[in-house]
Amino acid sequence: MDFLHDAGHVHDPGALFSYCNAGYCVLGALVARVRGTTWERATRERLLDPLGATHSALLPEEAILFRAAAGHVGPEGAVHHRWDMPRSNAPAGSTMCLAPRELVRFGRMFTAGGLTEDGIRLLSEESVAAMRTRQVDVPGISGLLADRWGLGFELFDWGGEVYGHDGGTIGQSTFWRVVPGADFAIAMSANGGDFLGLLVDVVLPVIREATGLAVPDFPVPAGTPQVVDLTPYTGGYQGPMISYQVAEVDGGLEITMIPGEFMTNAGTSRTTTRFVHHSGHSFIAVEPQDGRHETITFVVEDGRASHIHNGRALPRA
Repeated sequence: MDFLHDAGHVHDPGALFSYCNAGYCVLGALVARVRGTTWERATRERLLDPLGATHSALLPEEAILFRAAAGHVGPEGAVHHRWDMPRSNAPAGSTMCLAPRELVRFGRMFTAGGLTEDGIRLLSEESVAAMRTRQVDVPGISGLLADRWGLGFELFDWGGEVYGHDGGTIGQSTFWRVVPGADFAIAMSANGGDFLGLLVDVVLPVIREATGLAVPDFPVPAGTPQVVDLTPYTGGYQGPMISYQVAEVDGGLEITMIPGEFMTNAGTSRTTTRFVHHSGHSFIAVEPQDGRHETITFVVEDGRASHIHNGRALPRA
């Protein structure tokens, strides 16, 4: 594990939630080391094969045996120039491909307390319970977004227990939710276009009808946003792949996202978006993008924002 030397941190341990691909990569490396094999082989032998997942791929040479779809990006829906993502990020989801029905099969294993459809125990009931138990709160606007995390699971406050995990690579997105009280699991994958529109128009109504839960809609800006002091939020925030510049403009915030080299090479462009106050230290984009108003939350300490947060926490530069 000598590749971890000189690793820094964005906040004190346990002080704040920030989604971390590198953390999952460390877990994958630990699994490979403990099992004396590769992450891919351990995943297939200890999870996918016992689960009965037949439509799965962990490497590009496996994916081409199925109807693998390329990612599409931009308003023109152009095919992204690269299909595969770095294998070094595989435990964080950069290479694994599963048909939606396999994700549903995976979800039903959890509703069964860790048992597969064939009665094979993949996880102990104690492990399943720990994954569903709150470990840390997520700053920001809850509702359709996770407001807390378990061990690997996003946890949602929808008037009943709901957990899952979303993900995506460039031009491709996946949505996965499990409602154990209704013995219900649902998954959707898309490779471009208005993914969020499809989610709102098709998937969320299905969840509401099948489970009876009052699944919330995405948040929208208020007709007349509250006027707040914007001074604590302005300034620069720096992360390893992107940075933000936050300025006060016309009673709101103008937030410029500046991609680093990796994100630029992946096709991400510099953008500037106007936000207005939503609630607390959270702000919401005035204009929707891909069917959703983006939200941003600031973590404030001693009257000044120390981090900007949109799932990942970036410290003030």
